[in-house]
Amino acid sequence: MGASILMRTATAVLGVLPLVPCPTASGEEPKEVVRAALDAIRDNYGRIHDGSATIQTRITDRSVSKPETKRFESDGLVIEVKTAPESRSTESVIFRGDHVLSRIKDQTTGGEEIFLRLGDAWKVYSGRMNRLQIVDREGLPDRFPIDPRDVGAPSIRTSLIETLNSPDVAEAAMADSRGVPIGRIVRSRRLGPESLFSTTYEFSPRDRFLLKRRIETLNGDVTSILDVEYQDVLDGEAKFLKTASWKFYDAKFPLENLITDAWRQEVRIEVEELSLNQGVDEARFGELSLPKDVEVFDSSSAKEDRPR
Repeated sequence: MGASILMRTATAVLGVLPLVPCPTASGEEPKEVVRAALDAIRDNYGRIHDGSATIQTRITDRSVSKPETKRFESDGLVIEVKTAPESRSTESVIFRGDHVLSRIKDQTTGGEEIFLRLGDAWKVYSGRMNRLQIVDREGLPDRFPIDPRDVGAPSIRTSLIETLNSPDVAEAAMADSRGVPIGRIVRSRRLGPESLFSTTYEFSPRDRFLLKRRIETLNGDVTSILDVEYQDVLDGEAKFLKTASWKFYDAKFPLENLITDAWRQEVRIEVEELSLNQGVDEARFGELSLPKDVEVFDSSSAKEDRPR
């Protein structure tokens, strides 16, 4: 009940009329809605075998007035986080099935990061720190977008998959907004005795059930909103990411009082030079050519099976 009230408020505030059940979907169970979404997503990306793209990313951070560098330690690693009022990067990515090779160059600092996925593990190389990390998917640094088929950051894919399969889905239904059928799945879970975290996933059958909007709230206050736009590809047989805007808030605004322009940070991306199903050679996903003195940190679950 609470989730239903929450979403009616959210859709009204964010510029969409309150949802009403679709006559054709009023009898659907939540599991049926989830299954339809998963099947449609798999079908869409099943049509895209391989590809390459150039992605432009702009990060605007209103919480900082000048470039800053913060350092902290995690699992024995000293990690540097750089922030600036605005930064831009260019990503060149190729993918084939589960293989992904992404090179992200910071246009401000000139630094480069390389992400290579072969199988279940990722290899992440930082040119600035001359460090190679081998991590499981769950441990992948939350860089956006990395793999445009997943709408980017690992947290988005993980959150989406967990949401669609989670036993604690609070609401899942097809509905109608201004004559356009849309779907909505809400997952709420406790992070502590006084912390309720909710993720709302909205999709449209017109976009093959791909993620259109994701809203995250903490105790009713908005923490982030992701809006995604897709483009027709393969002569209209599939959809692919075109642009995305990911806005972060300071959790001061409940949904009913949200000022959409009061965000603290925005990550905005645009896909350029897209090429699909042109036969990306598997040899392009070979081992990375790295300096001999590179530091290697292996925190993957398969590290014990690797040759020493």
